[in-house]
Amino acid sequence: MKASDFLLDAGYDVAIENGDFVAGLSDEQHQELLLLTAQGEWRQSPLTGINLLRYQSGPMDAQRRAALQREGTLQLERDGYRVYTFLVSAAAELTLNAERP
Repeated sequence: MKASDFLLDAGYDVAIENGDFVAGLSDEQHQELLLLTAQGEWRQSPLTGINLLRYQSGPMDAQRRAALQREGTLQLERDGYRVYTFLVSAAAELTLNAERP
């Protein structure tokens, strides 16, 4: 089941059109926010967040890729997603395929 929510603009502010909030399918937005935010940034769920920037601060060796894949899969599953693919290549390219059941 696809999630609907208020959408954010490119600057992560609430999107507004014609004086009203914009709502729509938001699964990609939710996944992106999980990737970018760090634990402690979500007041209502302090253990939520992958903090992708932490993984970008050094070489993406096999151990760091495995840690990111493990953390990403765990966080997405905790948020209710079924993760089909969460792969990080040696070139640090992320392939993600997850959806809510």
